[in-house]
Amino acid sequence: PESIFIYLSHNIDFITSRKNSTTIWNKKYNYPKEWDFEILKDHELPKQLYYEILGSTPPVLLCEGKENSIDVKVYQELFKEYKVRPCESCDNVKKYVKTIKELDIFKNKVVNGIVDLDMRTPKDIKNCVRDGIFVLNVVEVENLLFVPELVDKMFSTYSNDEQKCLFFASISYYYVIYITQIF
Repeated sequence: PESIFIYLSHNIDFITSRKNSTTIWNKKYNYPKEWDFEILKDHELPKQLYYEILGSTPPVLLCEGKENSIDVKVYQELFKEYKVRPCESCDNVKKYVKTIKELDIFKNKVVNGIVDLDMRTPKDIKNCVRDGIFVLNVVEVENLLFVPELVDKMFSTYSNDEQKCLFFASISYYYVIYITQIF
């Protein structure tokens, strides 16, 4: 016999672990019988990212890198008003931002991207900016760690010299790790 299971959950890991499922988004409920829901359609975005953005109140900033990468840590410090989500590659950032902006379900969400300068042409930079993707003015995010204005901004969040030294030591550690991975 066929069985149907209905789950109500706010746990994104649980929701994304369901296979062969249909997701219904309960946008609003007024007691006792007023439901405003939408059946979610398939899309090109990873499920985890899709649901995180859907449930996010603050604006979202998509970046290169992985969950614990230096990209995420730097952007979380610089853009505290954003929920920073890594997408691994700059191609993914560009594709996901474009897809999100095309989906009606996200029309009231603020989602932007940020990518390294790399070897981008002025035309590519212009296209990124047009699509809501910020382009750094340095080749890669690690180089931000040495831009004096940004170092001052990051330092200003720490109240004493000991915290500042720990912050600089952690930056140095990540930069050394990064350099050794390249060579």
